[in-house]
Amino acid sequence: MDKRILSILAAAALAGWAGGAAHPAAGVTLDELAIPVTPDHPREFIFTDKGAAHLAGEAIGPDTRSYHGFYVAMHEVVDGWTLRLEDGTELGPGTAVEATVAPDRLVRLHRLPDGSTVTETVELFDRENGFRVVYDGVPSGTFAFVPRIDMRFLWKVGRPGYEVRWEDGALLVCRQDALTAEPDPAHPRWLAIKVRGAAGFTPDGRFQPVTYPKSLARKAMAEASPYLPGSIDGRIPPQVPGGRVEAVFAADIQPEDAAVRAGNLMAAAFDLALARRDRLQELVDRTAIATGDERDDRALAWARISLDNLIMNQRGLGIYAGFYWFTTYWGRDTFISLPGACITSGDFETAQALLRSFADYQDIDPGSPRRGRVPNFVTVDQVQYASIDGTWWFTRAVDELWRWSGDTAFAADMAPVVERAVEGALATAVDGELFLVHGDGETWMDAGGTEHPYSPRGNRAVEVQALWHRGLLTASRLAAAAGDLTAADRYVDLANKLAAAFHARFWQDGRLVDHLNPDGTRDGQIRPNGLLAILASPTLFTPQQREAVTAEAAREVVEPWGVLSLNVADHAFHPRHLDLGNYYYDEAYHNGDVWLWLSGAYVSALNDPTDGFGQTRMLLDEILDEGAVGTLQEIRDGAKAASNDEFGGATSQAWSLAELLRNAAQDYAGLQVDLTADPPLVQIAPHLPAAWPQLRVRTRIGPAPCLLTVKGDKGDPTIELEFLGEPGPDWEYRLVLPGKEPRTGGIRPDGAGRWSVVWN
Repeated sequence: MDKRILSILAAAALAGWAGGAAHPAAGVTLDELAIPVTPDHPREFIFTDKGAAHLAGEAIGPDTRSYHGFYVAMHEVVDGWTLRLEDGTELGPGTAVEATVAPDRLVRLHRLPDGSTVTETVELFDRENGFRVVYDGVPSGTFAFVPRIDMRFLWKVGRPGYEVRWEDGALLVCRQDALTAEPDPAHPRWLAIKVRGAAGFTPDGRFQPVTYPKSLARKAMAEASPYLPGSIDGRIPPQVPGGRVEAVFAADIQPEDAAVRAGNLMAAAFDLALARRDRLQELVDRTAIATGDERDDRALAWARISLDNLIMNQRGLGIYAGFYWFTTYWGRDTFISLPGACITSGDFETAQALLRSFADYQDIDPGSPRRGRVPNFVTVDQVQYASIDGTWWFTRAVDELWRWSGDTAFAADMAPVVERAVEGALATAVDGELFLVHGDGETWMDAGGTEHPYSPRGNRAVEVQALWHRGLLTASRLAAAAGDLTAADRYVDLANKLAAAFHARFWQDGRLVDHLNPDGTRDGQIRPNGLLAILASPTLFTPQQREAVTAEAAREVVEPWGVLSLNVADHAFHPRHLDLGNYYYDEAYHNGDVWLWLSGAYVSALNDPTDGFGQTRMLLDEILDEGAVGTLQEIRDGAKAASNDEFGGATSQAWSLAELLRNAAQDYAGLQVDLTADPPLVQIAPHLPAAWPQLRVRTRIGPAPCLLTVKGDKGDPTIELEFLGEPGPDWEYRLVLPGKEPRTGGIRPDGAGRWSVVWN
């Protein structure tokens, strides 16, 4: 790595400490997380501002997707920028010879014809709808900063007219058709660009048609026409050996507001960058997972950061399903992600807020055919309910959060929501055997929609029934907590009847079938959804049944590169996601494509999770080595690919990241919490992978932050559980090791505000 980049990273670190940031030595530092990118192996970067804005592109090289750029609430604002020097040299992503992506910034190194270097640093600011670009080492002479503008909705392409103004040292740009529209705070229409010390502006006014190769490969959004409003000009004095050019971009509703915002961001840039850095470092420290393997520790820290990048505030708090085309709140994805994203890390407040936000949109119309459903899709413009399973993933998340937090007030608030969901389903969506009935495209395998489903699974899918079973049990527990024992008994009775029907109808010759067809026959396709059924309702299965499901999965759908959505031998199997000469890519989506989030369900379903550690290793390696920097993608080809730098699916996916983190806490560390039990139970059943000398997980149980450490031999590990706040006085502690009798533990204070569990 170039010494200039190292010096900038070190300076930023020192600035953080000098600014008074007090970070305990818990996790790795942001500088240690920096990942180099070279022209031989280009990778994408994605930054979000925790509000509604994100900035993404290629760390090195020109943009490869029309989705790259600076966006606010699904609307692109800025396509890119370059810096033109006096000798005509133009510095852009394509001229970079080296780049480094850290969680809080992108650093590019440009080499000039005389051998000198210019370093470009890009920083997005939290919740400011703006970002900064700084060039250091700029030679003396004139320069021109050249922005490219492309103001459009994510999935639309056009050549709108632009209003361009140069006022008081600020370049102001707005679409002409937005000038007379009603101002919308969710979609700031004006962009302001300021360059420190700028001398003037040279108009241009050209459109620059671009074809994006990764988008072209999908034959979707392959072309766009960014606009060149002109250049902001300045000069580095001769007496300055290596000058600095600093540009700030800011979006706002009115031109004067945008200009003021840009000025404020420039004035406060150091503090804003430091605040973002401190926030990210605190996140890493607070949620640190340490394995004893430095490389894996970095991958897990990146997973946490990239997942946190997807927790946004676009329309209230929510989790983006993924980048680039899922920058909205999908219910199913949110609810599946919550255990790994928030619950097992102890962020109960965020989890509660997310669940409450979806509960607010529950369909409560007594005449609705979707009565009781929680929405599966929420954007700034619409809400829709087209999924049978989203509501029950919601209920599972409520149950998981209640068990880990022990928050009875939250449970009381959610009880009527779950009751409405159950009663709505009983009134509108169950058959005579109590199975939930649904359309071909209403499960998570929903490509093609309800009209033209490519993976029809009507009308009773296996994981849907398991989710429904979990929902009934949760409704029973919530009713009991509220003192309604009649309802509690009714719901548990329904759950028992459903379980009996499930075992009678979904098991055939020792295997769990994927779904029941509308005519009542058992479908013969081999898919991974039995793994999801175990994840959804573990108590529905015996250890022997889990073994049967996971053994078939290992034979039929689990590959070293991930879990297939359909067995290779099936006539509907599609080996590659992108093979547009033969089929539309959505046909492969759930008919062969590997889904990375399914690796989490596979690990959890195994009686010994370490048997699935190969899946975890594959995910950790991708975060550091392949695809977009520091994250996990959505899918891969079903057939083994030459590399995993694929671009057919989403580039950064929430549930892929969340399931990896959940596995670490729940399956490998074995932390299993149920504060709703009598007495409240904290159970540790560790399965330490051989590749990890130890596993340390920082989290929270109820109100008490804690640190769980598992180390030593897998068969006889040392287990330490230390609380940094007082745990509940009546909690029971249980240690379960393979082949041994369970042990109980007692709590012992150390007199310094800490409590440790002592095992009997």
